[in-house]
Amino acid sequence: MLIFKLILILHLLVDFYFQSDDSIQKKENEKIQFSSLISSEMFKHFVVNILLFSLIFLIFQTNQGINVFIIYLLIMSHIVIDCLKVMLSRCLPTMKKSHFVIDQLFHMIILFLISHYLSINFTTNFNLTAYSLHINATLSILLLSKTSNVIFNTLFSNFKPKDDLEDNEHKNAGALIGTMERLLIMGFLILGNATALGFIIAAKSLARYSKLSKTQFGEYFILGTLYSTLYTLIVYFSLFHVLKSLH
Repeated sequence: MLIFKLILILHLLVDFYFQSDDSIQKKENEKIQFSSLISSEMFKHFVVNILLFSLIFLIFQTNQGINVFIIYLLIMSHIVIDCLKVMLSRCLPTMKKSHFVIDQLFHMIILFLISHYLSINFTTNFNLTAYSLHINATLSILLLSKTSNVIFNTLFSNFKPKDDLEDNEHKNAGALIGTMERLLIMGFLILGNATALGFIIAAKSLARYSKLSKTQFGEYFILGTLYSTLYTLIVYFSLFHVLKSLH
């Protein structure tokens, strides 16, 4: 399933790394008119999507133009899904978490269809297996860093302590700590040293010891730690066991 992993890397770049929180918010709130279409965030997102996914054709090739056309149709369906998500978010603003999950689920289906169609109708310009380590490493880093932070903030935003005033100079420290925590967990899992996970939890607890007595913060801290551990375990087994067995 190296093709699927490669396509998933492109999707993560488009949906999570080449979009800022501000651009996502603007995309959900803007009213798109023909006169302002080119300057809209949705159009910019569409262009980035097309450009990045066009890199596929540097790796895969076919002698039939219809195959390229079908792949582009699948790629363009990404923006259709995004437009439907925006419409649902406006109609049902209290269900944004569900919209996010459904949106990503449909994207995964499209990614699977693209990778499956490529594997049947296209040939590769070089041996992907030789780059499996690089693909797995890149995908792991992308999944465990900003992607994971966005998922956590989207699904568990209501658990964040309202009285927890962040230091403006270190407002991104929590996200960075979470990223490093997940990367360390992944590293320990790959090395087969799962017992070292206790060291990570102990280090985090020591740094936040004075605030753990606060009920809201303590619960949020435990939730974040458990999320990081569970999320990393899912990524580890998905990349190195489940998808590998489907190859």
